[in-house]
Amino acid sequence: MVRPAQNRLAQEEGCLFSGRLIERSHPVSFRLNGRTYAGFKGDTVLSALLAGGVSGAGLRDGSPLALDVSCCPPIVLASNDGKAESALPMDRTPVLNGMELLTFSEAGGRGKVRRPLFDRIHQALSGERNQTLDFDFSTGALLPGPWIDVHEAERLRFDLVVVGGGIAGMNAALAAAELGKKVGLVERQPELGGEALFFFFFENEPPPQTVIGELATRLKGQENVTIFTNTLAFSLLAGILKVHRVKVKGSEVSTKVLELVADKTILATGTLERLPVFPGNRLPGVIKARFAFHLGARYGVWPGQTAALCTASSAATRVALLAADLGIKIERLADSRVTPNSRFFEFAKAYGISLVSATQAMGVTRNADGGLSVTLGLSHAQEPKNEDALTVDRLIVCGGWQRDLTLWHLAGGQSGWNQEGAELVATGGLENIVLAGSVSGLSNMTACGNHGKSAVLELFDLPKPKHLPKSKHLPKLKSLKKPQGIQSLNGPARNSGGEFESSDGALPVAGPSDSLEISYLDSGYSFARPARIPRTSLLQRLLPGRAVTETLLTREPRALGLNDVVAKVVLKEITTDFAGLVARERCVESRRVAIFASPSPLKEPAATEGQTQPPDYLRGRFGAHEQVVKLSTDGEEILEVGWLIYPDTATQLPLQAIGVIFSTGKEHRHTALAYMDKAAIVKNRLVVVRNSTHALFARLPDNL
Repeated sequence: MVRPAQNRLAQEEGCLFSGRLIERSHPVSFRLNGRTYAGFKGDTVLSALLAGGVSGAGLRDGSPLALDVSCCPPIVLASNDGKAESALPMDRTPVLNGMELLTFSEAGGRGKVRRPLFDRIHQALSGERNQTLDFDFSTGALLPGPWIDVHEAERLRFDLVVVGGGIAGMNAALAAAELGKKVGLVERQPELGGEALFFFFFENEPPPQTVIGELATRLKGQENVTIFTNTLAFSLLAGILKVHRVKVKGSEVSTKVLELVADKTILATGTLERLPVFPGNRLPGVIKARFAFHLGARYGVWPGQTAALCTASSAATRVALLAADLGIKIERLADSRVTPNSRFFEFAKAYGISLVSATQAMGVTRNADGGLSVTLGLSHAQEPKNEDALTVDRLIVCGGWQRDLTLWHLAGGQSGWNQEGAELVATGGLENIVLAGSVSGLSNMTACGNHGKSAVLELFDLPKPKHLPKSKHLPKLKSLKKPQGIQSLNGPARNSGGEFESSDGALPVAGPSDSLEISYLDSGYSFARPARIPRTSLLQRLLPGRAVTETLLTREPRALGLNDVVAKVVLKEITTDFAGLVARERCVESRRVAIFASPSPLKEPAATEGQTQPPDYLRGRFGAHEQVVKLSTDGEEILEVGWLIYPDTATQLPLQAIGVIFSTGKEHRHTALAYMDKAAIVKNRLVVVRNSTHALFARLPDNL
């Protein structure tokens, strides 16, 4: 039986939530794990599933998780079952009529939750079986996908690679192309434009559709520009950007890992949306605002007829207004800021939407009918009070924005905590790599576009912009200056969009840490949760800063993402002084390096080139038989500081690592010094060195 697209919005002329990427005159169907689903040409597997009423991805430690862009299991064509190199991401895989798909698990099989007979009967009778993929997320890491271990990759060469196809990235690619450079432009989404449509435009700016259309047309007319859409960049190392591309040719979909080699790189990677911290913040039906926007705008998908929005950012408010245009009842629009100002608030009043400020979600539970019971409370109260409860089909949340520094860190870039913006920002600089656009702190189209062009001047050392192209809609280049890199912790000021738009608020957190046990710090696959604060000891009372670092930071047993680090700083589990160190060295998703207990206080690591002894924070991490060991590779593979060492290819979790690389040679990067457990050294003298992008074999010396 084909399951109908019950969550598809009607097509309205001139409405942004009309599903511009789907062709409603071309219905398609596909099968996943034996069930048949309906969609339209232009859908992704993820959008079609959500349109068909599948709201749950599966379970983590018995708790249901929402199916969304940051939490969806990999899939594989049935004909390629078991082949990790053929695995596909749901969010980037277009639906083709008649596709036969299976979920892919690194642990083997379909990764399905094993339920008792009674639970399976209840699922079938209640209809819950059709609302979840029932994937078991407790068996291992999936980030960013099994393709990270694929060694065979096609290599392409460019003068410049730009990561991010938003306004900054498009302007950078176009400016370089018109200078005669060979450019590769990488964009994860199925279309160029980035988040300009979501963030909209500010005073005296043209509509984003106009700007995106002009830039896309000009780029496609450049023979020396190669555009990679539906392509995830997941590694940047020594001038080599590794990407995973999904491509449709005729009636077939294929995937390939590519290595884009370039002398220069511009990271226009934009921002990550933060998840407010409250109990139930990842239940099916809870969704981040930006993903809700793209589901409606690109695919016409909107589950349910009632919704509430809890936000710390004005930009997210527009999602509620667009939904109200199509008859969705917005029960409440809650803003955690005390006195927020926004043009969208004035529109909301005209719509009759109930607005409340200094209010956030305190907790969410699921009802028997699949709806959500949402509890709201004062955001600045020490203890929850003046609570208000409502029932909705959907809760849209936005905790503000964190610059996406994932590739920046992976390439060796540093970061620090910006107290004013309550976020991690890039510090220092990298040779032949610059940031551009909103990842640098800019927020309007004009500033991002100009910054993208300026990044080209900086990389190619072109102080005079007179030879660069002019834009019909954005300010002329003659008014630009060459950027000076990123030196300050504060970074470029984030533009609030004019005097009528308030700056984003702090990350909303509901209540003290001991009430947040069923909360997550972010979406995605880290599954990090707030730590339970232990009872205060004499040491904690005398040295509170040191106590927090040693009792909370060092007990975290998993790799973290950037948003996890931000949330831990807000929760005071990580001090602001250590935020940048944690993010760039040990616990961002790009390295899969976990934080382990250490008998020594954490210290800033010394320079890694030529260092012969490990930093203090590594001591005691790998047991009583730790030893400095020299590693080498047989080929041209490059070893990097922070890569974890495992005894075999089957062992992948950070807690199972037997060592870590802490120093590399300046010239001979195929050799490195590692700190590892001598008792765990394998007999054949070969170990596996792994980061989140790939794994390779390294050889131990024979005299161990």
